[in-house]
Amino acid sequence: MPSAVAETEVPAYEAAFDVPPLARFSSGPAIVLYIAAAKLAIHLYAARFYGYFADELYFMACSRHLEWGYVDQPPLIALIVRIERVLFGDSLQSIRLFAALAGAGTVLLAGCISRELGGKRFAQALAAVAVLVAGVCLAMNHYISMNAFEPPAWAGCALILIRIIKTGNQKLWLWFGLIGGIALENKYGIVFFATGVVAGLLLTHQRSAFLKPWIWLGGLLAFLIFLPNLVWNIQHRFPFFEMLANAHEPCRRPNCAGWVVVLFFASAGQTVSRTGLGFAGSSRGHHVFGERASILRRTCLSDVVWRWSSRDGGLVVTPPSAMAQTCIRLLVADCGDHRRAAGDTGSVARKLSSLHAVAASFSPAN
Repeated sequence: MPSAVAETEVPAYEAAFDVPPLARFSSGPAIVLYIAAAKLAIHLYAARFYGYFADELYFMACSRHLEWGYVDQPPLIALIVRIERVLFGDSLQSIRLFAALAGAGTVLLAGCISRELGGKRFAQALAAVAVLVAGVCLAMNHYISMNAFEPPAWAGCALILIRIIKTGNQKLWLWFGLIGGIALENKYGIVFFATGVVAGLLLTHQRSAFLKPWIWLGGLLAFLIFLPNLVWNIQHRFPFFEMLANAHEPCRRPNCAGWVVVLFFASAGQTVSRTGLGFAGSSRGHHVFGERASILRRTCLSDVVWRWSSRDGGLVVTPPSAMAQTCIRLLVADCGDHRRAAGDTGSVARKLSSLHAVAASFSPAN
């Protein structure tokens, strides 16, 4: 006779361990755990190399002056670095520990998401390995920054969203709001993820979640966690937006048009020109080249790099050697300024011919 007690769904992460003890060591979650441990070990070993990244020194300086906000970031990263420095010191491995742990956590979350979506042992292992070997993840988890903690925050919210849809447990929106609020104190990019979630819910039958209180309570929780940083920004007239405007000012005018034209119409072999154009138009390029970034950017968008040819019936991109020549001339000029300031004018002149020979090596004829 069937039992009168309704069977309840066993969560996937609990069912994974409902196996004989020896089999647990070769289960999907166990393999994911091994991969996460390997990623942690890799980063702990590599953390002592390459020296301090410039941003790390900045975050260490911010950790000495904790605030509810900063011009270019929310407050969480400074608090994290402060905790690391108090507990473990200022060594490279110390301040990069939490970034490495965040990377290992991202691997675990990738495996959990795969399992929740129905993936078996191979799928879980594949998802974990993909996170392990992804170049961007290896880079972001090597040094301390807000970027190290953004992927696990997004993945954690995604995992909770999947559980809500599978189980119908609307109370999980509180956990979604908790993670989202903490993520907002780390980096504002979580807003884009939340916007996509809201749009996805509204466009599907899951829109019924808005008729229940839990999603609103989760949103309220996220807002309350974010509120101190919001108040700080209001008090300081939102310096973050002013910083963004200043950072992107050098590349506003016709640069975007140049990027699109070269990207879509240049041949695959003209990577030097495209890279130089994009780098020169970015705020990072402006920081590196200073005012010469504007000169380089105008050169990239002029007839030196690309022109319209009626004979060829389209856009013609100048060979990369021209771009290399331009870059070298700017770099030589920059070196020359420093040499002249130090009273040494002969060394740059002696090296000029060899630099142009290097530029000529980029020619398609070679």
